[in-house]
Amino acid sequence: ITEILLANCMKRSQGFEDLQYTLAAFGIGFINAIITIIVLDQSTLVVAWMLYTAFEYVGVLMLAVLTFHEPINGQKMAALALTAIGVVILIMEEESSDDDSDEE
Repeated sequence: ITEILLANCMKRSQGFEDLQYTLAAFGIGFINAIITIIVLDQSTLVVAWMLYTAFEYVGVLMLAVLTFHEPINGQKMAALALTAIGVVILIMEEESSDDDSDEE
């Protein structure tokens, strides 16, 4: 979601002419970088990337619903469910491979 806010502020800054939106964009970008560093420090890249991608999909859908009043149909719900199932499976696989490497 921070990337979407960052892009929105950059667009509204009109090529760094509007100081308020320019500072907001740099602030949001800085917060995004700090959060990314903390997440990568606390987990593996595989798990962090899967979660990042899943949250990005969910965030875009939530913004579309809240901002543009876009309806959530069965196809979108199925896509979200498949994304969630895929993330859970990949995290479980990553954890089991970590357990296997710890035993060796």
